[in-house]
Amino acid sequence: MKEIFTYTAHPDLRFVLIGFVVGISIACLIMLYQIRVPGRLIRTLIKAGADSPEKALRAQDLGFKSEWFMHFVLSERGAARKYVGIVPGPVIRKKGKEQIVMSKAEYYILPETKLRASMRYDAKNANAFTVIISILLFAAAAIILAYVIPDLLQMMKNVFKSA
Repeated sequence: MKEIFTYTAHPDLRFVLIGFVVGISIACLIMLYQIRVPGRLIRTLIKAGADSPEKALRAQDLGFKSEWFMHFVLSERGAARKYVGIVPGPVIRKKGKEQIVMSKAEYYILPETKLRASMRYDAKNANAFTVIISILLFAAAAIILAYVIPDLLQMMKNVFKSA
């Protein structure tokens, strides 16, 4: 394995390929996390038919008891926040800011994003096995490219030298 990334002509190639493999691996793991954790809330809301403020459901009704989980998944920066509407419940003051009590609030899928949310957070297409296979295939492609790219670069140099 060590011989694969030992090119004297192109020593930076190994770092670029390793960077791509690491980056794609991290992206695959983040995608799996997003579909599994915040996606669970969105799939539950869609399944329950909570698609308007009148049909909104509380976290306990959906099976989510953790106040921290609801704050984390539905934070302003969270990816799931643009799909979920919140009917605020009681508000508390914390560190000089007003904050919704997430366990008492009600949640619903925004009607205009329901279809997009159901496609994005579909759990059938994302499981740990497919993520591992994707990472392994990309790593194999990077190893193959580690052999091919230096040869291609040398062929291009030869073509331009002879022209």
